[in-house]
Amino acid sequence: MNDEPEVQSDEEVVLLNGDPVPAAMDFPIDPPPEIGQVKAMYSTCTVGKPLRSIKKRLAIIGLVFLLAAVPVMVVVGMTSPDSHPWVLGATLGVLLGLLSVPFTFYFTRGSSWLAYVGEIGLVKYKLGAERTQVKTTELFEFVNAVDLYTHTVNSNVNGVYAGTTYNYEWRDADDKRVFKLSGSHSSKKGTPKASSPYYIAAAGEMMWTAFLGDAINDELKDQGAIHFKVNKKDWVRVGPGFLEFFFKGKTSRLAVDEIKDLRVGGGHFSIKSQDAGWLGGKGKYGFDYAKMANARLFLMCLEQLCGYSFE
Repeated sequence: MNDEPEVQSDEEVVLLNGDPVPAAMDFPIDPPPEIGQVKAMYSTCTVGKPLRSIKKRLAIIGLVFLLAAVPVMVVVGMTSPDSHPWVLGATLGVLLGLLSVPFTFYFTRGSSWLAYVGEIGLVKYKLGAERTQVKTTELFEFVNAVDLYTHTVNSNVNGVYAGTTYNYEWRDADDKRVFKLSGSHSSKKGTPKASSPYYIAAAGEMMWTAFLGDAINDELKDQGAIHFKVNKKDWVRVGPGFLEFFFKGKTSRLAVDEIKDLRVGGGHFSIKSQDAGWLGGKGKYGFDYAKMANARLFLMCLEQLCGYSFE
């Protein structure tokens, strides 16, 4: 068995958001073999460019020195009963300023990160001041999970878009969380800058969905439909030309030609049959996108098995 990480040629590997990989982007840490063949990656490192230049660090250190020293010098010089107050103030100010230097130097080291998404897993490295120094490693192997739940929320303040939060959570067969990626960005369309860690989650979901491919094909062949968990106890099954629902202890089935309306909006799935009325719940089915396991795969199955597309 080959334990070396497998990276495709530059023409085949893309950035996490799908763009081509720039030649100047530096990847000082190799991907681990546990994630399989790399499909997408990103790094905040640039070839030949330090994380934070010495000039910038010295400028910050100088500013902090002045902010620490000058106020002390002025206050002591104006209020001290000492016979030489300004000398005392200057001395104390300089001492305090000098004490701030090592702390400022430490906290201006800078940091960077890089991530790889492969066919069977993903990894994110947080690097230290030296780009070959790994501070933290977040490694996730797809084989350790069975379901992915995603939740994305666009926030508005007084009717104005104020940002997006996202949460991607993989769980095992016991419904326990095994890996999580969460954060925020400021793109209402869901396309933040390429440097956004959001794309680790998005690319991870794409490769996770592909990873489930063989399993769902076997399930479709053996069971005649593909099962998706909803909430804690409910489920939806998608088969060739039909949907089955299990909600509140009752099972029902709809053929494609019996469906009047099927849509996704506001993070909610809504399905209505041809005989659904204005009042009551007959012929109406609904559930939140965030409550369905492997929702992206569900959309793909709807398209391939039932002819519904949401692109």
